[in-house]
Amino acid sequence: MSNCAVFDAPVPYVPLDAERTGWLTAGDGAQLRYARFGARAPRGTLLLLTGRTEYIEKYADVIAAWGERGFTVYAFDWRNQGLSTRPLDDPHKHHLASVDTLVDDLDRLMARIDADADADADAAADDPGRVPAPRLAFAHSMGGHVLLRWLAAGNRLGRLDGAILSAPMVDIRYGLPKGLVRAIVGVAGRLGLGARYAPGQGPADPQDRRAPRAAAVLTHDTADLDAEAAFLDAHPAYALGGVTIGWLRAVLASTDRLMAPGGVSAIRLPVLGLLGVEERVVDNRAAERLIRRLADHRLVTIAGARHEIWRELPPVRARMWAAIDEFLSDRAL
Repeated sequence: MSNCAVFDAPVPYVPLDAERTGWLTAGDGAQLRYARFGARAPRGTLLLLTGRTEYIEKYADVIAAWGERGFTVYAFDWRNQGLSTRPLDDPHKHHLASVDTLVDDLDRLMARIDADADADADAAADDPGRVPAPRLAFAHSMGGHVLLRWLAAGNRLGRLDGAILSAPMVDIRYGLPKGLVRAIVGVAGRLGLGARYAPGQGPADPQDRRAPRAAAVLTHDTADLDAEAAFLDAHPAYALGGVTIGWLRAVLASTDRLMAPGGVSAIRLPVLGLLGVEERVVDNRAAERLIRRLADHRLVTIAGARHEIWRELPPVRARMWAAIDEFLSDRAL
């Protein structure tokens, strides 16, 4: 992978105007691409955590919406996604040995934000480049899972003031009985097959991101799906295929940790959970059970929304943002 500046060339999908772009080096040497986006009148900092297969550019509208609300936004590509390091020879395989690795990667981004905050501490109060409080997180799907694991560690609580979870991947819909999935990945793992595609998974298929296939599970906004498909056609390096047996095994183990008694008891900050009524990717029932266990939570179901609530049709997105704005107001964030 080349450590070139990734925002140099124009991107046909969505225009991005980042204040800063760069690379974070993980503990194992993996390179993680990150970007910081400023706000005209900054009043807070927003940590944006994407879902599986996703990348910074896909969230341009979300970044802009948070900027309009006065939040400086930090985002990065998870390892094995976007332009960050991909560990296998087949770049389409989404492989993971442990979710702990992603939790550690999130620490790297938080350390970058902390460093910026320290550097800005002596800046003038009206400096648009400072890292202001409050600090919030907006985490979608797999990003929500990793954020929950990160927060559940307890010692990190002081570094965020609130979190919004969009369709959090507390658990996923496997299409098979979960016990059978456990048995399959357990045997395959013991046979050293962890880097192979899980059953039913394979290389990136362009049709998976297009309507009508994607519209059935991700969003009703077919125009946005077409725009994303065109972006991936033009920039195939961003494409990602299915998950490996190792990824499934890692997520099953991580889900067990979250759902265990006391698994999220350390999470004390206010959390807003957003669930789409027409969800078909993650398990809404598992997400609802976990969110209701949190000390300070609000749970909102969005009618007319599938998995990617934040890029649904405008009336649906408006309901999502209204719920977010009400949550921020009620919690004085």
